Amino acid sequence: MKKVLLPLLAIAIVGVVGCQKEGCTDETATNYDADAKKDDGSCVFEDHDHVHIHFEQPTNGQKIALANAQMVPIHIHFESEAELHDIEIELHPEGDESNLIIAFDNHVHANEYMFIDTVDLSGFDIGDEFHLGASVCTDHDCEEPETADIHFELE
Repeated sequence: MKKVLLPLLAIAIVGVVGCQKEGCTDETATNYDADAKKDDGSCVFEDHDHVHIHFEQPTNGQKIALANAQMVPIHIHFESEAELHDIEIELHPEGDESNLIIAFDNHVHANEYMFIDTVDLSGFDIGDEFHLGASVCTDHDCEEPETADIHFELE
């Protein structure tokens, strides 16, 4: 009987010790697992440098009446917890990057920046589409710019 109980007891002990739940044990991580007993290196932390680029006017897919094309407002809001640098904005007819309507490049040191301009698109035709792109960096090297773009058209 002892010969049977000892191996079963050894298997039970190894099973309990070896079955510690693995996961993220760092309470500051976004995927913290309170049930995890052993850290498996999977912890994910919130990116505090995340940049928000918000196109307030025009919006993606917006159709602008040709009658209003003389004064088209361009409002882009940049925001980040980290300091912003190297903001670039381009507006051009879709497919014609050489015909820049806006070519803006500015180096800033701020957590928030608002680009406001008005452009005259009255020389274009109904149905013409436009590409508005923006990029910004949160470091001076600008190795990984945050980018966003929208498209709109005249009707």
